[in-house]
Amino acid sequence: MSLALGGTATMSPYISKFVTFRDGYWQTTKTGSGSSRSQLHSRAVWEHFHGSVPDGMRVHHKDGCHEQITDDRLDNLMLLTEEWNIRFMPTLAKGFDVPEALVTQAYIQTESLPYVERFMAVCKLLAEKRYHETYFGAKNVGAAGRTLSHQQE
Repeated sequence: MSLALGGTATMSPYISKFVTFRDGYWQTTKTGSGSSRSQLHSRAVWEHFHGSVPDGMRVHHKDGCHEQITDDRLDNLMLLTEEWNIRFMPTLAKGFDVPEALVTQAYIQTESLPYVERFMAVCKLLAEKRYHETYFGAKNVGAAGRTLSHQQE
């Protein structure tokens, strides 16, 4: 099936909808109220299983990847504020020169902290990780599922 907006449609492995890869993301069509619009597949998967995404929140890929349809599996998705998803995650990954998945792991480790304390706590975890890599020679850091704490490596 070919879509007018480009790409070849394939069936989602998670929800009963066709999806296509456009602009770097898997997308599907959301219909309602007599109209239809493009929707990110990851958001459609989240909403199918958890309900609507609250205002001000975004669906985030824990492993930092969204190029494969299987990256949109439910256990790889989480909600983040727009500020964390759009601003902090990519900025911290670039600033600390680490994969976004590592920033996400640090965020998950600090989720129990009040929101205003999380940014500094994530920075501290990432800085400790960089220090450990620099002075103790850790290699291949950043694979999904690795912990940030060098005591647990």
